Amino acid sequence: MTGSMYWQYRGQTLEWLTADTEELYKQNLKRQRSLLAQHGWLDRKITYQFNSLGFRSDPIDKQGLLFLGCSHTIGIGLPWAETWPKLVADQLALACYNFGQGGASMDTIFRLAERYLGKIPAKKIIVCATYPDRKEIITAGGGTLQFWGRDSTESKYRPFYDRWLENPENGRLNKIKSELAIRQICRERGCDLTWIDQTAMPAIDLARDLQHRGTESNRLFSEKIVAMIRSENVSAAEQTPMMASLDQQ
Repeated sequence: MTGSMYWQYRGQTLEWLTADTEELYKQNLKRQRSLLAQHGWLDRKITYQFNSLGFRSDPIDKQGLLFLGCSHTIGIGLPWAETWPKLVADQLALACYNFGQGGASMDTIFRLAERYLGKIPAKKIIVCATYPDRKEIITAGGGTLQFWGRDSTESKYRPFYDRWLENPENGRLNKIKSELAIRQICRERGCDLTWIDQTAMPAIDLARDLQHRGTESNRLFSEKIVAMIRSENVSAAEQTPMMASLDQQ
């Protein structure tokens, strides 16, 4: 079964990726130059460096934080140092294992959690839950197809996806099942979990592709998540002596 959708880029450094394409940037220079300037993207270079597993991530060689989510997690249109996972990891002085995937569904996030949790040196996982109308299909060859809304174009699987989309309850239940399953895997494999929804991410500026969240949005989101993690750590520390006291009674 496939791991990263960027497997073909493992060990490589790219200047453009998926939605953040050179073609789009040139079009925006002509049509939306003032917007690019407003958000600080005129003539600013970005690189996408992929590790040996095909993730835009630090090399997996020491204790770190595992991040799962969609394009807002991998940081499409942003320098690596300005993505919210890297900012969170830096503030907590840990390696950043960013396993975000563009267009990821909750199926994708669960699949990667099931495959990697407990197998890489990360005792904490941060999930940025994505949109419920997305769906992943694993093909006979072991690859994956991502569907995100009615603009998806994979004609062979289109009838199934259209039928699945007819009732939003399918997406709602799929999101709940994915969260429950990931929480169970974390319990079984000894990983702490911080869960936050994509909708909690501020939307006050734009990335270079003028579609994804920008640097300030990512900075504010990282601060929110660091506060959540520290609060969870305090709660866990407070509960430990209480549970020990109960065990002695």
